[in-house]
Amino acid sequence: MKLRTILLSFLLALASTLIAEAPAVDLPHVAITGFANRTGDTVFDIPSGTAADSLILTLKLLGSYRVLVPGEIAAPPAELTDAALGPWCETNGYDYCIYGAITRGSSGTQKYQLKVFDRARGKTTITENAKGESALDVFSISDELAGAVIDSVTGHHVAYGSVNFLVRGPIESCDAFLDGIPVGGNLDTLARLVTGTHRIIVRKKDAQDSAPLIDQKFEVTEEQATRVDVIIPTPDLATNDQNWIPYDLHKRLSASWCAVTEKTATVNGADRLEHVVTGRLIVYESYAGVLIKPGEKELERLRHADGITLRIRGDQQAYRISIETLDGSGVKTVYTKWVYLSKKDIELKLPFTAFVQENGRKKAFANNLITGITIGPAAWIEQSHPIPVSFAFTASDLNYF
Repeated sequence: MKLRTILLSFLLALASTLIAEAPAVDLPHVAITGFANRTGDTVFDIPSGTAADSLILTLKLLGSYRVLVPGEIAAPPAELTDAALGPWCETNGYDYCIYGAITRGSSGTQKYQLKVFDRARGKTTITENAKGESALDVFSISDELAGAVIDSVTGHHVAYGSVNFLVRGPIESCDAFLDGIPVGGNLDTLARLVTGTHRIIVRKKDAQDSAPLIDQKFEVTEEQATRVDVIIPTPDLATNDQNWIPYDLHKRLSASWCAVTEKTATVNGADRLEHVVTGRLIVYESYAGVLIKPGEKELERLRHADGITLRIRGDQQAYRISIETLDGSGVKTVYTKWVYLSKKDIELKLPFTAFVQENGRKKAFANNLITGITIGPAAWIEQSHPIPVSFAFTASDLNYF
């Protein structure tokens, strides 16, 4: 059991208490002091901060109580004991206080603890403990254990999925909102959400009353990794014919990576812009590749085309070339064609009718819903035999017919 497992089991135990006791009008007030890093090692500053962000967002999304965070709450007692928390909560009107810490364990391990103080009972009523071996434990093992822990705590199945936001553009000058809740500009912390339809809105910080830069729905599926493209409009992204953007799923786990560089090659006396894509899949369920996001005019050309043409070469393995569509309800559909590459350039002419829906279903191809093209290796990491997979290919002359 690791930090996020503690967090989720703790949240649901707390939820069952708060929902039952919530008054008809005023929601219970929950003060969150955050996760204190008491290991003496600064490498745990980011994991502890991320855990607090996830805790705050999850509580807000449940909508059953008013959540007060550091900066909004009064200075907490120096010692977070029941004797000190009781008067502090009483004075400030907090019904519950959530507090936690990461401390040193033996032999280089860490101890994780998360607690809930209940003002009405005058004591800490929920305590969760776990032991970890490194900062990476926060992000890896916890996701695997979370489902089983939540089911055992609630007595019924609670479904979660992974979300990977692919951000491109000046997100630091924007504010993002998830289902109406402010989440700032750091979307990397939002790695796990309840299944269903969600909505992401991004606005400029100095233009909150203007039309949003992004207003997009997306669907989270149980135990699946969903890539959500948050492409902030900029003049170059809009006017470029094609924007080649590397992406990797589960990037917080250092599970895969991808990079794209450009070079000019002379072929038959003519200069050609080539995109050199390299990457590596490292752990089970990891994946990486390149997203080709057309500019505004180019996207219209793609949507009115019958297929794509492409010159490509690479290492000797199979690749997936995919066309992605997104409907108004946030449902992404991926249509894929497998190709085998060699070190010699091949010229592909792929009609849209040659692409097959990736999940095996048969859904009519909707040209007007196309959002982009992805290229990545067809290989994946086996759970029982996790050998990393490297890939490299060079592509040019992407066009439509």
